[in-house]
Amino acid sequence: MSRILMVSSEAEPFAKSGGLADVVGSLPAALQELGHEVAVVMPRYRSIAWDSTSSAYDNMVVYAGAVPYRVDVRTLLYKNVRFFFIEAPYFFDREGLYNYRSADFLDNHKRFAVLSLAALGVAQTIWPCDVLHCHDWQAALTPVYLLDQQHGNPAFAGVKTLLTIHNLGYQGRFHRNEFPDLGLNWGWFTADKLEYWNDVNFLKGGIATADWISTVSPRYALEIQTPEGGFGLDAALRHRSDAISGILNGVDYSEWSPEVDRFIPAAYSAADLSGKRVCKRALLEEFNLPLANPEKPLIGIISRFAEQKGFGLIAGLGPLLKEIDAQWVILGSGDWRFEQLFNDWQRWLPEKVGVWIGFNNALAHRIEAGADIFLMPSLYEPCGLNQIYSLRYGTVPVVRAVGGLDDTVQEDTGFKFQDYSVASLYDAIRTALLSVRLNGSPALLRAAEQCKRDDPKRAAVRLEEIGFQFTRDKTELDPLRGLSVSDAVLGANAARADRATVVKRSGEEDVAGIRMYYERLPAVADRMQPAAFEIAIGVDTALARRLERAEASANVAFVEARAAHAPGFGATWREVRGTFAMFDGVGSPLTQTFGLGLFAPATPDDLDALERFFDERDADTHHEVSPLADPALLALLPARGYRPVEFTTVMHRPLGAADGEAAVPSPRLVTRIMPGDELATWAEASAAGWGESPELAAFMRAFGLLTGRSRGVSCFVAEEDGIPIATGAMAIHGDVALLAGASTLPAFRGRGAQAALLAARLAHAAAQGCTLAMMGAAPGSTSQTNAERRGFRIAYTRTKWRRAAAHP
Repeated sequence: MSRILMVSSEAEPFAKSGGLADVVGSLPAALQELGHEVAVVMPRYRSIAWDSTSSAYDNMVVYAGAVPYRVDVRTLLYKNVRFFFIEAPYFFDREGLYNYRSADFLDNHKRFAVLSLAALGVAQTIWPCDVLHCHDWQAALTPVYLLDQQHGNPAFAGVKTLLTIHNLGYQGRFHRNEFPDLGLNWGWFTADKLEYWNDVNFLKGGIATADWISTVSPRYALEIQTPEGGFGLDAALRHRSDAISGILNGVDYSEWSPEVDRFIPAAYSAADLSGKRVCKRALLEEFNLPLANPEKPLIGIISRFAEQKGFGLIAGLGPLLKEIDAQWVILGSGDWRFEQLFNDWQRWLPEKVGVWIGFNNALAHRIEAGADIFLMPSLYEPCGLNQIYSLRYGTVPVVRAVGGLDDTVQEDTGFKFQDYSVASLYDAIRTALLSVRLNGSPALLRAAEQCKRDDPKRAAVRLEEIGFQFTRDKTELDPLRGLSVSDAVLGANAARADRATVVKRSGEEDVAGIRMYYERLPAVADRMQPAAFEIAIGVDTALARRLERAEASANVAFVEARAAHAPGFGATWREVRGTFAMFDGVGSPLTQTFGLGLFAPATPDDLDALERFFDERDADTHHEVSPLADPALLALLPARGYRPVEFTTVMHRPLGAADGEAAVPSPRLVTRIMPGDELATWAEASAAGWGESPELAAFMRAFGLLTGRSRGVSCFVAEEDGIPIATGAMAIHGDVALLAGASTLPAFRGRGAQAALLAARLAHAAAQGCTLAMMGAAPGSTSQTNAERRGFRIAYTRTKWRRAAAHP
């Protein structure tokens, strides 16, 4: 048996911002049940009462290089587990764990470097251990400091390190100027250790130096080794692939079980679900929702409000909310846009939606017990705990089949969908609602019984115990042993291909706007009935007008290029009271309007004029509508036969002097602007990245040539050893740079070409005097994720409305 010292930035019940706290709050006690000795080191935050702890060590001095930091160590016993709290008021006596009002503390790199150093001090002077178990980026410097400062210390002879990655999206990334504060020599600032795109990356250092690495579910261990799921660290993780295990998180069923839950109004079990009906009624009363139809399904959401958790998809359900025959209870906090969105839902449909903004542990228990369905459509999910709680409480989970959600929810215990799209989520909800109505308690009973048979906590503990030996080959722990990472992920995806929905998206840009796109939309459009609600996640009107005018100007320039070089298309445009209407040919994604209702109130006369413009050319009318447009459109458009068919996330990023230089990830990779005499080469490379279809490639080749001939456009290429492997375009209008046209040859994806092109375009835009960059992306797409890594932020989500052409 082992002595295990865990190092974590949070643990339930002392400090919590997410699932990390739940795991560190319950796993130590479970390990001790198996005979291990376990202790935990974490900061003493302001929320942890000083007088609830006692002194374990006073005046401990730790050194970050030549800089000394004095800390005290406090302690207490919780669930028979020894907790050590690092007392450093200058770092931890603050409002908030990592940030205040969404702004990260500027000295976070110092705060958690000192946590790692103090943990080594605890291991040396108070609680010697066999294993240092480090959780997430906040503790990831522990194995680094162990090698750097303690490699010859006999107190640490034979001590092994385990790094658990709970969420790869959070890495502890800081400017290189902060590196000297860590007290490490510059030999650690290399590409194989802590350096990442000229920044310091705590998690990368832990990945490079820990003896063993674990993630919180088997599938997530595979996903993070792919370009799509690796958040830029997939190469570093593949390099350590022989030391990575996926170990499913466990749940403390002494806290989360309807038989013993102290927070719910009535206990129940798989054998007797009558108490669940009592819990549902009490929950409806607590949220002031009608009790007239207790059989109507109740959908629950408990989450941090963030794009990662799938709230971009949930927001897309807004226009469909009235036709979803269910009530909703929503608990959480986070991104203010989603907080505002759910408050708007409640004001709009108070008889259907109840909302609690904030964290409330007791209410979370009551939602799990009272809801019929639990919704968790994550963009990515390392493990997730609430879906496991839901199984225990007989609440049917509806989840996206990623990471731990796919590992824990089976076909007979919940509902999973594959594509990250509103249509797929909507279909899954409809299927779950139908099942609950038809099967009622039997469906819930099967889920509860399945959960009772499969105790994920015990499975996690067994894997944890094996993992602490650090002697077995990784494939012995991996349920997908024998498969490569790519084989396993592609195989899992292929198995679900028959569930794919109508709208398909490529890995880099939304292909849905090309050629026959609208022929594939009717099935989606038929399900998206009009509603008196628009996605309310906007910014101020002045910024929206600036962004919409820049995009409209870029499209006007393209249409003018089409008219000049291909007059047979009949390409033209017109303006109607601030709304730009473009005709680029029937079926072209550019045949639409921009700015409707944003620069002037929308009127029936305006819509008549715009519809005539398209009807005269035998084209359907499409309006891209910002959520800050005239609210009268919400009534006008459905009344005139329009249906919502597509959502686009509009993103923006301020530009400054820091954008003037573009870093290149590899000496072999070169980015440059293509001159006019090489435009055909650029168009050919752009077309090659858009699929194998000859028709599609021909369309994109012509599209690329016209893009390059449009005024204000610069065409960028990334070349590896002189061979074009990726393209991107940028149009400048005023002081706004619009980024578009990203395309990468399939054989060269995952090599950083698009990241290099994005940096090159931003640098060029800044050099040309632009103060703002913008782009559009499909909600939740790889393009959106890559842009957010480069500092882009969502301005709002725009809705495209379609009306069929009026034929004479």
